[in-house]
Amino acid sequence: MRWSLRLRGKSFICLLSVILLFSGSCGKKGAPLPKIFSPSYVISDLTGEVKDGVLFLSFSLPKGERKVEGFRVKRVEKRQGEKGSETTRYVRIDSPYEVTLHKDRVFFFDEDLKPGITYVYEVFPSSTGGILLGSSNPFSINWKEPPGYVKVLGIEVEESGVTITWEKEEGYFYNVYRYKKGSYALFPINEKVLDISFYRDTALPEEALYIYEGRKVKKEGERLIEGEGRPIEVAFFPKKVLPVPCNVRAEKTEEGIHLSWELKSLEDVKGVRVYRHLNGKRELLKELPFEENTFVDHSYPKTKILLYSVRSVSYTGRESEDSNFAVVHIGED
Repeated sequence: MRWSLRLRGKSFICLLSVILLFSGSCGKKGAPLPKIFSPSYVISDLTGEVKDGVLFLSFSLPKGERKVEGFRVKRVEKRQGEKGSETTRYVRIDSPYEVTLHKDRVFFFDEDLKPGITYVYEVFPSSTGGILLGSSNPFSINWKEPPGYVKVLGIEVEESGVTITWEKEEGYFYNVYRYKKGSYALFPINEKVLDISFYRDTALPEEALYIYEGRKVKKEGERLIEGEGRPIEVAFFPKKVLPVPCNVRAEKTEEGIHLSWELKSLEDVKGVRVYRHLNGKRELLKELPFEENTFVDHSYPKTKILLYSVRSVSYTGRESEDSNFAVVHIGED
């Protein structure tokens, strides 16, 4: 499926809203570029990356006395060292559907590139009226076919995160992307390319329907070539903070050590667990349903001091933090 169709209705998360597509027919030259205003703005960091099976280009937005209103992009094709067709296009810097700034950097992309052809790009920032303010360094890339799809084996959703697994192939690395439905992420959630067959995402910000993509990466010298990903929808429900039992009290009686506590909220609470602490070790004494708020420790050890705490527990077995510690002075019988 063509990229322009695949991204229809999406916008880049913090990065890209939709993008620039080049126009022009093979063998035809674009409109000639006007004379550059002097003094000129110099763009020296035009570069490109192969992501999701297409070429993403970016450069730092130049700053000066004249405001940059847009930029022209020139693309030249070279076949076996011979110059081929040339295309140009003007893009407004404030167009939400063609370009977006991220940390003072401009991002756009080109697609439908053909293997074996070298593409050379230059950008020319311009002000009101189309007056060119400068030019960029050329960026060139000899296009190679990106890797194919990743074979995803499964996705496991837990309270604390999402784990995605895939079939690892020899000679390939992997990136994992996460974004919300109706948007798009330019950067992977893994900091470095993965040389393993799984990734656990524990940094999900909120309860939502997320889309994950695993993408295959091939290293070609210094360059990483990333193939296209297939989206997988995942509904994530983050773990909620369980209420902590409060006002825990402990008293020595004829029956044993009598404990009591309160629970201000019963949301997601299945019951409570009573713990005894001695010499730095914690021992589970009993798990009780949430309706009960007392417990008697009949077989407590004969020692001078004992500590007790209570934790609430969810239906999935997750515990809250410790309550306050109740101290009992046993003394000597």
